[in-house]
Amino acid sequence: MELRGGTTDRIVTTNGARAFEMGVTLSIGGRSVGPQLADYARLAADGRLRVRVERSFPLSPRLPERTS
Repeated sequence: MELRGGTTDRIVTTNGARAFEMGVTLSIGGRSVGPQLADYARLAADGRLRVRVERSFPLSPRLPERTS
């Protein structure tokens, strides 16, 4: 993603790994999650973000590569 001048206040993206660091709102599923991501990032930076893992699943074995 590259900004070409102007401000980010009117830009929304659905796909952008660098959106947060560029100040662009990330929108997934019809609602904006940018403000929540900023809050989570601040909590993580402060060492205050806690994620509860209710359960986990084993990784499946690697499938054989296809030869075509």
